[in-house]
Formats: sequence, structure tokens, C-alpha cells
Amino acid sequence: MRAIDVIITTCLLFLSAVHTVSGQDQAFVLDGAMTLGNSEGSVAAGTIRWNSNTSDFEGFNGDNWVSLTQSASSFGIAQPYRYESQILFESEVNENENYGEDVAIEGSVYAVGTPETNSGQGAVYLYNDGILKDKIVSNGSQEFGERVDISGDWMVIGADDGEAYVYDLESSRLAALKKNTPVDYSEFIKVDGDLLGVKGEDSTIYTFVQNGGDWDEIGQITSKEIAALNFDISHSGHIAATELGQSHVRIFRLNGNEWSETQIINPPNGFRSGSIALYDNQLVINYVWNPPSGPTSNVVPEQGFLRVFQYVNGNWLEQDDVFVPNTVGLGIVEIWDDIIITVSDIFGSSTGQTLHNGQGKVHVIQRAGDNWNYQYSLTSSDGRAGDIFGQDIDIGTDGIIVGAIWADGYVGTQYESNRQGKAYIFKK
Repeated sequence: MRAIDVIITTCLLFLSAVHTVSGQDQAFVLDGAMTLGNSEGSVAAGTIRWNSNTSDFEGFNGDNWVSLTQSASSFGIAQPYRYESQILFESEVNENENYGEDVAIEGSVYAVGTPETNSGQGAVYLYNDGILKDKIVSNGSQEFGERVDISGDWMVIGADDGEAYVYDLESSRLAALKKNTPVDYSEFIKVDGDLLGVKGEDSTIYTFVQNGGDWDEIGQITSKEIAALNFDISHSGHIAATELGQSHVRIFRLNGNEWSETQIINPPNGFRSGSIALYDNQLVINYVWNPPSGPTSNVVPEQGFLRVFQYVNGNWLEQDDVFVPNTVGLGIVEIWDDIIITVSDIFGSSTGQTLHNGQGKVHVIQRAGDNWNYQYSLTSSDGRAGDIFGQDIDIGTDGIIVGAIWADGYVGTQYESNRQGKAYIFKK
């Protein structure tokens, strides 16, 4: 909506609305639907304010102040990826075959890993704008599709057979990644641009560069402290990896064909480093509350949070902290451009005073200048307890994909299979 449209609409509302003014809280109410007032003291949901610190209009959603001018091309609440546009599932997949174990998105291309199908050999279902294009299998493999990632024309696939696989989206050619070192690869594999990384069973991160359609092995990251519990790679030449025990995050920079450690990021007191994500020169770390040693049955955990870093003049500098309301701890995190997504509530357990039924949520966080603000949460339209909506997530230029490995296979009201698994698309 253009600014002039909003001005005209607001004027019409002003002329036609039944309104009241309260001298006590200095609030101007339009038909009870919108409140203009100060932001001090108790604030009602729907209140709008001007934030002079950020030079931005904000609205109060009952929990947080949210920017009303996030979009550069329009005036109003920008909510990219806000609404579910499609549900993916395959009727041939049986119960507990983990459709949605890992998911990936690149433009209109979606990939859904299903590692337990085909008697445990696994498969990856590949879609083009929601239409099934291919079912990719590797004969003789084990749990093929346990990990998937896409960048440009390349999809990488992790398995549990000691191999890592590269799929050319243009030629539909699948090949095992060549090894210079005789080592079994784990299922953990990432790709961004012309850089690819895969974790070995020896905890080394093996890296490759794309060269004329082939992937050539370059440097390795062998720091014994890392154990490569999880890592991410950026085409800008960075790798971030959590070390053994998930206390610190270590950052590496590519120089020629070798990696050198450039920085260690320590967690705040009382927290450990969880999931991490890189995008270009941005890094986000999920900090998980680290309870004291001993029995935790009577411990009420505190809320975890996300910390965003920016790479500036050779250093990763703290940019902002993000807290997601009404959650106890966060899970997987992904970042793309000015959007961060993270998950919560995917495990069915009672934690302190909060009961999580395992349905799952995905939270959307958006950048405004140097600030990152929680915007809203996504859930599935047909969600049920125990779906594990958010088993894996990915975000790209055109949308978000969310895997839910235990979602029941319903088509409308027709039951197909228990815990068949689904993937959900939220288009931009």
C-alpha cells in the first residue's frame, strides 16, 4: 500500500470513526480497533507510537513493539513469509520414514529428505514450485537424504554410508563427492556458492571448491577442540563451528586454499552455544540456557536468545540480541539477508511451568537497520500435537520451508498414514 493510500484511509477513518479520548492515559481510540497514545506504563495491544531512537512507527502486539515500516516499498506492517501457501507430502511414504527430516529451498526449488524410506536406503524428493520433479535415490546407500542443502545449481546430500553426494540440478546428475583422504563422511554437509563443507567421522571438516562442474578438495579444519558438532559455511570464505561441549564458536577464514582460525566467540555466563547460521558476513548464534550440574527436574529453565554478529574490518562484532516471547529455549536457526528464522516447542515434554505438546513453532525475526526484531510465529494450518513442525527449516529468496516428520498424512479429512511426515511452504 502506498503512503498516500494510508493517509487517505486514515483520514476517512478519522472522520467516520466513533472515538474517545482519555485524559488519564492520553489515548485516542478509533472504534476500539486502533489506539494512539504514549508508550509509558500499561500499554494496550494495538497502540501505535513513534520511536525517536529508530525514527520509526511501531505497533504494540500485546508482547512487543513491532515496526510498521519494515518494507522499503510500502507503508505498513511488512510480513514476508507470513502465510502458508502449500503442504507437501508423498502418499507412498510410510509411517516413521521421516519425510521432512531435512529440508532445503533455493528460489522455487524445494528438497525434502526422507532417510528411512525404501527400507532405510532413503530418498530426496525434489520439487519445482511445489510440483514433484524427481525422486532421487542412491542404490545401496543408507539413510540417503538425512541432510540436504541447496545453493545455486547444486544440491548436496548427506547419508549414513560414509559418502557425501552432489546433485547437479541442471543435468540431474548425482555423484559421490571425491575423496582425497580415505575417511568416512558423516551426514552433516553444507554448501554456499562455490564452497562446500562436510564433516568427517574423524570430526574434521573437509572443504571443497567448485571448479568447472567438479568439486576439488581444498583445506581441512582439524582443530581437536571443535569436533564439528555443527557448522555453517559462507561463500564469503568463512566457516563457523561449535567446539566440543558446545561452549564456544570458532571462526575460520579461507586464505587461498587453507583455513586459518581468526576468532573465538565465548557464550555469555550461564549459556552454551547451540545452533549457528552464516549468511554472507552475518552470523547468528542460538544461546541455550546451561543449567547447573545435577538433577534438573526441579529447575525451571530460562529463555534462551539469539545473538547476531556482523563481520566488520576483520572482526565479528556483536550487533544485536533477540528474545522470542513465550518460549523456553530455541532450536535450529537460519539466516538469509534481513530475515532470521528459528524454532521452538518441538519436543513433547513438561518443562517447569510450560507444557510443550511437540506441535512446534517457527519464529520470524526481521532486521531494521542494526536492530533485529521478533515479528511473528508460524504454525501449520493442520497442526496437531507431536507433529514436530520445525524438525528442520530453511529460508531463501522466495520462501521458507519447514519439515514436520511426524505430521499425520491427512488430505482434507481423509486419513492416509500416521506420522507420514509433511513439509510446509511459506512464500514471500
